[in-house]
Amino acid sequence: MSQYPSPYSPPPDPQQYTYTQANYGNYGHNPYEAELLRPARRAGLMMSILGGLMFLAGVCCVGMGLAFPWDQLLAQQPAMGQQLQEALGGMPVEQAMRIVATTIGVVGLVFGIAQVVLGIFVRRGSLGAAVTGIVVVCLVLLYPVLMLVSTPFTIGKQGPREVGANLCMATLWLLVYGLLLAWLIQAARATGRIREWRASYQAQYAQYQAQYRAYQQAYAQQSYGGYQPPQQQPPPSPPPPIEPPLPGA
Repeated sequence: MSQYPSPYSPPPDPQQYTYTQANYGNYGHNPYEAELLRPARRAGLMMSILGGLMFLAGVCCVGMGLAFPWDQLLAQQPAMGQQLQEALGGMPVEQAMRIVATTIGVVGLVFGIAQVVLGIFVRRGSLGAAVTGIVVVCLVLLYPVLMLVSTPFTIGKQGPREVGANLCMATLWLLVYGLLLAWLIQAARATGRIREWRASYQAQYAQYQAQYRAYQQAYAQQSYGGYQPPQQQPPPSPPPPIEPPLPGA
């Protein structure tokens, strides 16, 4: 072999640019990809946090529906019990309140789990998860919007404290989920650039692989004086099996 250094400068190692299915969505793998995924990471994190809070609220509502002493509450506030009894007709008020609280809790559990799962996929830059998250957030926003619209019609039926509490809760809910909706829209718009970058990244990886193979071949030819390196001979084929002599031969 030649003792002179190789005149070829090797291209970057392709292993430094590996992009496989195993690290798909690993936003810490490349700084540029992490920058592109910043809107998706922000929206996914917020969506998962709000989903966890909604899940806990659903658990509390289900627990209230099953174990809260509604009879004692109605005994302390007979006026509210009378209004509910008139509105419900012949249905027991306690049973109706348990059903309502349990139903709200189950809906909160379902939406909470959905937000947590979608938030995980949104962080990875999935367009489908971002679009589905937008739909879920729009459904969640219906509740505070309806609450704000119905507030003027409940001023005479509720006290000022109840009306103020409903307004504050609906406004806070609307602001938080409105911000999440804006971030999800930004994440959905960024998925196009993420896909383009990943396609160019794979093309670059294939180019580096071709350069690396060409470098190895050129270095091998230079090391053997311009000749092709000796090829390893395949192992000899095993001899054919010896058939046993036939009886009577």
